Formats: sequence, C-alpha cells, structure tokens
Amino acid sequence: MNEQDSAEIIEVDRPVTDPEIELAVTQEPDEPEGSSNPDSWLQWAIIIGLLALLLICAILILIGWNNR
Repeated sequence: MNEQDSAEIIEVDRPVTDPEIELAVTQEPDEPEGSSNPDSWLQWAIIIGLLALLLICAILILIGWNNR
C-alpha cells in the first residue's frame, strides 16, 4: 500500500480574520502618561500637608523650648 493512499486529509474550520485585527487584539493598550489613579494629587497634597504641619510643630516646640 502506498503512503499517499493511506494519508487522510483533515480539514479544520477556521474563521477568516484580518491580520490587523489580530495584531490589535494581541497588543496591550497604551498606558497614559500620568498615573492610573486620578486621586494621586490628593494623596500628595495630604503628604505635603502633614510634612508642613510636622515642620510647624517642630518650630513651635523649638521656640517654646528656647524661651524656658
């Protein structure tokens, strides 16, 4: 028996797709330049405010300590 006679052809149903669509699906979306957290400015404002409050308290403590 010949090898060509015993070979079976298996057809696979594949949808026809556009290569550009496949490329767009496989690529991840671009990240925006800023951070993804819209309230990050508020977090930085709280941190800076607390540091300023700590500095003011330290200055007031030093002034009060020197006047003793």
